[in-house]
Amino acid sequence: MIELIDIWKSYDERQIIRGLSLTVQPGEKVSIIGPSGCGKSTLLRLIMGLHRPDSGQIIIDGQDIVKMGTNELKGVRARIGILFQSAALFDSTTVGGNVAFPLQESGCFGATEIKTIVSEKLHMVEMAGAEDKDPAELSGGQRKRVGLARALARSPEIMLYDEPTTGLDPILSTNIENLIVKLNDQLHVTSIIVTHQISTILRVSDKIYMMQDGQLMPPESPQTIGTAGNVYTTFINGGL
Repeated sequence: MIELIDIWKSYDERQIIRGLSLTVQPGEKVSIIGPSGCGKSTLLRLIMGLHRPDSGQIIIDGQDIVKMGTNELKGVRARIGILFQSAALFDSTTVGGNVAFPLQESGCFGATEIKTIVSEKLHMVEMAGAEDKDPAELSGGQRKRVGLARALARSPEIMLYDEPTTGLDPILSTNIENLIVKLNDQLHVTSIIVTHQISTILRVSDKIYMMQDGQLMPPESPQTIGTAGNVYTTFINGGL
């Protein structure tokens, strides 16, 4: 379980997050929506332990990561995968090299095991046999898939998605959305998705939270968001 309790975070005297609290149950798919610059991606960085809040608690399976040192945080991060908005592939290595990178960095896997895991994760995201391709050869959707395979390399318990379908056409967006749902069901991971794309919100979410004024509004579901009669409905209708 993930718990954020009374989180405050500012940058250069600008208050981004104001007393935010959130609980995500194991296996849940939670989407965070809101206008650009409202702090959605900051929230993911806080959960990853890449940034520390000014105050508050971030509790993952009973442990407050805010109090952890560097070595303890490494152990927590090994249980979390993240798909960056741009996929963030290394152009200096192959597809296989990208997926292998977190395994090699951990120092816990041998060469044969790494090769097996890379093949398995690429197959999982429907990119089987692409190990020797150069990232420059890939389409936007394929890059996202490889980025997802890399995020899954160490079999995380938690997946974070930062705008997973941004820049993709409707067909590719649907493919990525379906993949997120399939992987969540197959691997029983807990997923937090930051997005502004309506199709993604409706397709991949159990709960949907609007971020506004540095806090989260009470959640809606894909079934209720369109008729909530509040800022959620405005968002769905393209008003934000």
